[in-house]
Amino acid sequence: VARPMPSAPAPRRRDDVGVGGGGQGQRGQRGSGSAAGLAGASVAATSAAPTTRRSSRELVLCVAVFIVSSVALVTLAPILSPGSLALSKLVQLKEHPFARKTAAPLSATQALGCLADLPSAQPWLAVYGDSLARGILFDLITLLNNTEAEAVAVHPGHSANFSDGCTIMEARPPTNRPKCGGFDFGVPLPRSDDMSAPHVPGSVVNHGMSSSRPRLLHRQLHLSYRLKTFTWEPAFDEPWLRTLVGGPVPDVVLTSFGIWDMQYPPGGRPEDGLSGFNASLLRFVGALRDAWGEGPSRGRPRVLWLTVTAVSDRKLPPWKRPLLSAARAHEYNELAAPVLRAAGVEVVDTYTSGLLHPDESKDGVHFPGKVGRLHAQLVLRALCSGKPAPSPPV
Repeated sequence: VARPMPSAPAPRRRDDVGVGGGGQGQRGQRGSGSAAGLAGASVAATSAAPTTRRSSRELVLCVAVFIVSSVALVTLAPILSPGSLALSKLVQLKEHPFARKTAAPLSATQALGCLADLPSAQPWLAVYGDSLARGILFDLITLLNNTEAEAVAVHPGHSANFSDGCTIMEARPPTNRPKCGGFDFGVPLPRSDDMSAPHVPGSVVNHGMSSSRPRLLHRQLHLSYRLKTFTWEPAFDEPWLRTLVGGPVPDVVLTSFGIWDMQYPPGGRPEDGLSGFNASLLRFVGALRDAWGEGPSRGRPRVLWLTVTAVSDRKLPPWKRPLLSAARAHEYNELAAPVLRAAGVEVVDTYTSGLLHPDESKDGVHFPGKVGRLHAQLVLRALCSGKPAPSPPV
């Protein structure tokens, strides 16, 4: 007798499984067990709700972190890109000599004693540069007009409009605003047979470049300033360079340039600034070599170049921010330093100290105050080291 095949067990349904103390929901048992299973499913849905809300919050948090990270990456890209100041370089600054405690600053008497060692009968420090070099000149004058190394007053010569004792007023492109383009000072030096003679405060005298200047009866340090804006500007550079051939030769030339090239790039395009700076740099270095080469019997001056300042980005006025930055200044320095060293020019690092103290800048570019005084001390230390400038390649 054929008997019917037994029914296959009903498939196990999700609502047959009790959760959190609901019905047992075993196979083949529906009835009240199924009802209990449905009740258990309701409990499960209720218990899962907090988990779902927690997952949503975590998702929102992850999205927020992603957005913030993306914005930070875009903001820091100019600084962390391989072509500029990399993160590794920022870390390395902790080991940089200017990041460590520097030597005690020289006093006025020590500085004069050092400068008196320059070999000329009337030593001459010629400053030929932009406002950074001018600021260092006036910080040096402030030091020499005091008895203490740490003079706290900021000389008014840091201002672009300062013109007391100006030797030449001129208008320079691209702004063509009249400003002082030259200063000339003198300070008596201690006699070589009496280096212990005390320094007299206020002994720096602005005597101008007049031909009627009285004959000097004592040894004197000559401090001069001539404005240099762009790295190569034939209308102004060529006449000044001719003085290295046709007249007295300074013992030391302190120069600085680069910030104007960055602020006023070709066609106003920041991306073209570095290539334009490179071309101008090669022209200027070639002109220096020509000037030295035309007067070998008269020797050549020691030449020091101040690196492009570490721009304090957040202190800049809005119109300068697309053009100037600390990262871009670093690129200019990286390009210029090896070229200048190969030409026998000594490089004085005025970039790092500004990078470490951006809040000391008043306008994003200039650092009057303790950073500026440090720069003047760095120049003095370079001059007092007795290290000769490397000979330019033949």
